[in-house]
Amino acid sequence: GTIKFYNSNDGYGFIFSADTNKDYYFNITEWKSEILPNAGQKVEFSEFENKKGLGAKDIKLLENYLSQENSKYSDDRMVCPSCAKKIIPRIQYLNNAPYASHCPYCGVMIKKFQSDLRNFLLFIIVLAIILVGYFIYEFLSHHLF
Repeated sequence: GTIKFYNSNDGYGFIFSADTNKDYYFNITEWKSEILPNAGQKVEFSEFENKKGLGAKDIKLLENYLSQENSKYSDDRMVCPSCAKKIIPRIQYLNNAPYASHCPYCGVMIKKFQSDLRNFLLFIIVLAIILVGYFIYEFLSHHLF
């Protein structure tokens, strides 16, 4: 078959088979090659059918296509330390800033971007504002009344 479409954000796509003239849904967990799927790639797969329709499993990139791809692209994915799958980590944001990266398969935290020093400094600043406010209140309450 031929990869017709692949959504890298959600990890699914469709393969068109010229033999059956049908589309087969696939999930990235069924992808058995080192290179991420792209439209136009030639693959072989096993088909199955469930209540949602036709699906593809055990998907392998055809060898001649794989050698062409390897010469043009490098694999920038990393290996998850928890599930050992090749991944592109997903970024979690907190207050419009990157907070941490996670494995899209098992959810384990890969890297925390905000340092504990930043959180400690934020705590000190808030504490200083509260103390200054308290001392101003005490000073004004003793000198004005």
